[in-house]
Amino acid sequence: MRASYIFPLRLSFLLSLTNLPFFTDPEKILQKILKQCHDDQRIPAVDPINIAQKALPDSISLQVKQILPRLKEGGAYAKLLHDPKVSPPDIEAALQDYLEKTSPKPWFNPLRPVGSHLVRGRPWLEDLQRYPSQKLRVEFLPTGPGAEAAELPEETLYTLFRTYGKLGDIKPQPTGSKDLPKYATLYYGNVRDAIMAKNCMHGFILPASECGGKDGTVFKMVYEKRAKARLLRDWIMNHPRIVIPILAAIIASVTVAVFDP
Repeated sequence: MRASYIFPLRLSFLLSLTNLPFFTDPEKILQKILKQCHDDQRIPAVDPINIAQKALPDSISLQVKQILPRLKEGGAYAKLLHDPKVSPPDIEAALQDYLEKTSPKPWFNPLRPVGSHLVRGRPWLEDLQRYPSQKLRVEFLPTGPGAEAAELPEETLYTLFRTYGKLGDIKPQPTGSKDLPKYATLYYGNVRDAIMAKNCMHGFILPASECGGKDGTVFKMVYEKRAKARLLRDWIMNHPRIVIPILAAIIASVTVAVFDP
């Protein structure tokens, strides 16, 4: 399972301080802090294991086997032991129903409850300096040598990824583009929804029976930085007939003010 709202996303800036001589491995430092929080029962609200235990319903026999914190993404993976008679989708539904009723809140944000989803793919637990974004690139990879990946339509992508949060837009690869592998771009309204989608669907294999092509298709999920709007610069570049006379008038005024006795 993947749980969200376990850590504040602002902690991620600490992980970029690896170039400082006294702060060479910030993630290990934060891991030690979390371990101390777990050992010290006086501050259980900061302990991710305590938060995960509170998020488990009593109606299903579940036990937390391992917690894998993802500090830069503000959440954690939870490995659960459960009755083999209960299917993972049933566990996911029970957890979400329980969280909706109880609404456990994280210590850093009392307005947003903890959320969870079943991990359907194979997460890549990297520590690279790649930070969350609302913009996700979904690459379509073949399942093996000689296999072919399918390029999925917007309708299929919407069905698969809407469950993780509100989608603002889905843009397919531009027509005529020869870039490989084929891809599509998802725009989420909330960065934590994009994080959840990436964590749960990276490495997911879409079978042939669900529009995955003849051999199935593997999803590779990548954060993409959104281009910052440069409205003023674009306006200046696109309106030279207005800008050039204004600049000329300003230069003339300054020249007269400086050199005219």
